[in-house]
Amino acid sequence: IGGDVSYVGTAYTFSAKPLQYQWWAWGRNEYGRLGQGNDTDYSSPVQIPGLTWSDIMAGADNTHGIRSDGTLWGWGRNAQGQIGNNNISDLNSPVQIGSDTTWSSLSRQFQQTPAAIKTDGTLWVWGSSDTGSIGLGNNTSRSSPTQIPGTTWSLVRMGSANSAAIKTDGTLWTWGANDTGQLGHNNKTDYSSPKQVPGTNWSEISADGGSAYMGVKTNGELWVWGQNMFGMLGQNDVVYKSSPVQVPGTTWSDALNTSYSSLALKTDGTLWGWGGQDYGQLGQNEHNKHYSSPVQIPGSWSKIGKNGTNGYAGTKTDGTLWAWGYNNYGSVGDNTVTQRSSPTQVPGSWTLSKISSSSNNMMVLKEV
Repeated sequence: IGGDVSYVGTAYTFSAKPLQYQWWAWGRNEYGRLGQGNDTDYSSPVQIPGLTWSDIMAGADNTHGIRSDGTLWGWGRNAQGQIGNNNISDLNSPVQIGSDTTWSSLSRQFQQTPAAIKTDGTLWVWGSSDTGSIGLGNNTSRSSPTQIPGTTWSLVRMGSANSAAIKTDGTLWTWGANDTGQLGHNNKTDYSSPKQVPGTNWSEISADGGSAYMGVKTNGELWVWGQNMFGMLGQNDVVYKSSPVQVPGTTWSDALNTSYSSLALKTDGTLWGWGGQDYGQLGQNEHNKHYSSPVQIPGSWSKIGKNGTNGYAGTKTDGTLWAWGYNNYGSVGDNTVTQRSSPTQVPGSWTLSKISSSSNNMMVLKEV
C-alpha cells in the first residue's frame, strides 16, 4: 500500500500512505465536463489535474469528484443546480462544494441528480427532482447537497429519473419514476421517497439506463427488473418485469446496464452481455443483432464500466483497458470516432480504482 519506515529507539514504525490516483477522461466535453478548462472533445485520454482524487462520478453534462482529504468538487453544466454549489452557473473546471471533509463515496452513475455518502453513513442528494428522483418526498430541485433520512447508507446509484441505494444491513431502497416497473415494487407507481424492495443481502445495484435495474446479492445471484426492450433483462423474452427476476447462475460479481443492453461480470473473470446492440455494445463483432439471453465476451476481466450511453469498458486481469460500442465523440479512447463492435484497447497500462461514464464520455481513476 506504500508508506514510510522509520527507526525510533529499539522499534521500527510504519506509516501508511494513502493510494494516489490520477483522473483521466476522454470523449465529449460539452459544458467543460472533462475538466480541461475548455469545451473541446478528446478522442484519447487527458488528465484532470491532481493526484489526490479518491472517487469520481460522471454525470449527463457535469462531473464530481472526492479528493483524499474528503472534500467534494464539481463542474460542468449547472442549469438545475446539479453541481451543488448553490447556484446555476456553468463551470469548466473544478470548484469545491461546501467545506465538509467527510465525503466518502459517489454514485457510479447519474443523470441530473448527483448523490454522495459521507463517512457517517448519511446520504446526500442535489439537482433535478422532476419525478421525485431526489428522494425527499417532493419534486423540488436542490442546488446544494440535502440529506435523505437515515445514517446507514452504504451505496447509491442514480438513474435518469429514479434512484436506488443499499443500506449496511443489505436492504435495497428505490424511488423516483416507475413507468416500466423499474423500482421493483410490483407496480408502476412513482415514489418520491425511498421504498424498500423485498429481500436482503443486496451488495450491488445498477440503475444506469433509468428504465431497468440490475442487482447482485452477496450469494452471487443476479436479479433484474423493469424495461425489457431487446431482451435486456436476459430472460429470453421481451416482457417487462415490475418485480425482480433472477438471471441464471450464482457466481455474478458486478452488473450494469445502458438504455437497451446489459453487462455482467462473474467471479471467474468471464464477461457476459445481452439486449440490444445497435452500436456493437455487446462486443460480439456485429451490429443490430440482439440477444435476450447472456452471451460471452471473450477475455479474462477484472473490472467493468460504461463507455457513454451506448457502450461499455473494462479492465482485463493483465491491467489493460478496453472499450467498445458507440464512439461518435471518441469515448472509446483509441483516438478515433469509429464505432467498435468488439473490445478495443485503450493504449497504456491501467491499474484502475473506478470506471465512470456519462453521455458520450468516459473517466477512470488510475493508481500511481
